[in-house]
Amino acid sequence: MPKVIQAAEFFVVGGPVQPDRLCYVERSVDRLLLEVIRAKQLCCVLGPRGMGKSSLMQRTARTLRQAGELAAVVNLAQIGARGDSGTAERWAFSIAHKVAHELNLHAGLENWWREYTSLVTEQRLVDFFWEIVLTNTTAPITIFIDEIDAVLELPFAQELFAAIRDCQQRRAREPDFSRLNFVLLGTASRRQLAANDRSSPFMEAAGVEPGEFSLEEAYRLALGFGGEQELSQALMDRVYAWTSGHPYLTQKVARSVVRKGGRLEDVERVVREQLLAPGAAADEPLLSHIRSSLLRRSPPARRAAKLLRRLASGKKVPAPTDGSVLEELFSSGVVVLDSNRRLEYRNRILKEIVGGRWLRGSRLGWRVVAAAVACSGDGDSAARSANNAAASRCSAWAAPRARRSQNEASSRSATDSCPARVRSRVSIATASANVVVARAWRTKAAANNSSARSANPGSARKRR
Repeated sequence: MPKVIQAAEFFVVGGPVQPDRLCYVERSVDRLLLEVIRAKQLCCVLGPRGMGKSSLMQRTARTLRQAGELAAVVNLAQIGARGDSGTAERWAFSIAHKVAHELNLHAGLENWWREYTSLVTEQRLVDFFWEIVLTNTTAPITIFIDEIDAVLELPFAQELFAAIRDCQQRRAREPDFSRLNFVLLGTASRRQLAANDRSSPFMEAAGVEPGEFSLEEAYRLALGFGGEQELSQALMDRVYAWTSGHPYLTQKVARSVVRKGGRLEDVERVVREQLLAPGAAADEPLLSHIRSSLLRRSPPARRAAKLLRRLASGKKVPAPTDGSVLEELFSSGVVVLDSNRRLEYRNRILKEIVGGRWLRGSRLGWRVVAAAVACSGDGDSAARSANNAAASRCSAWAAPRARRSQNEASSRSATDSCPARVRSRVSIATASANVVVARAWRTKAAANNSSARSANPGSARKRR
């Protein structure tokens, strides 16, 4: 087996895996997505973060181009927008400009766009695909729209999805529209894309969901360990036991193991130091995203958190019948469904950090533990600001529950009907809540003092 000198030369962490990298692992979804595109079907590649959706997109786009077809990639997260009408105009033009650039079309887009200012955004995008894209090409065209979840809250995002829907429906009147196909990717649901319209083409679109690597697929990454094949596969066996083939986590742990020395004992050391240690969630993008999704305050998110707490306590939890709750669970990336349609943790890492710490760490609830993690996290100023805000919300949530627990303990002690183990749990819960509240307010006060000094530096000099 060839020796890899540096892990950075092999593994890719923190972005899409380039199509020509040795660490790109081809899966069955690669073939499935190509089949769907060749069948000219509208396609949705949906799933939680870290599952390789963007890597799959880049690889598929390259394959299509090598076959003589046209492909354009539009990353919506890179097209900024604030939400006003002027921004809506620029946002739609930015999408059209990106598509034209990717397809190497130079047909005077800016002049064309100005001539159609009287049209609404949806109609102007449809006409752009007809008069600029299809008129100036002859090959099949696939438009990949990535990071769709980045724009779901924008008031004009539905105009883009409506334009895609109209292009699909115009195939019946204009056969040339059959050359144009769309693939939408991101952490979203069909219901969100369809805006609750059950007749929308998005509800019938072909679905491709990238999953974990199988162990055999993960063995292809063992090349990055170098050395003898037997040792490399033994290392991957240990990595897989923690990640269950989660694409992002598998690459991340494997790269860190190589950097640490590539010994068998390094696998668990890496996981515990870099992912499970206190404060790791503040610095790790995937864990930070998961924590943020668990802290959402919408009714579906709260019901999803309640199911996760039951799962963390060791109970068997069937899949919820409420589709919005199931969407919250899947978008977080924490759980999957087993063969009996019951919830189970996606891998051992998430089971330990989410189920073993964030959700079971306090009798008063998972928000208290999340607040403690937020208070203990370091990171940059933006992360600290987000952590401080989360800590304030969680302290407000925890304080009345701490008082309630104290009252319950007092009441039970008066009647001598409270077992020792229950009194102990209530005391621990109360103490935990008090610590969280105190730390949250200390952090917030320090931030306020820092802001005040920054705003009025002269006053600080006078005091000195």
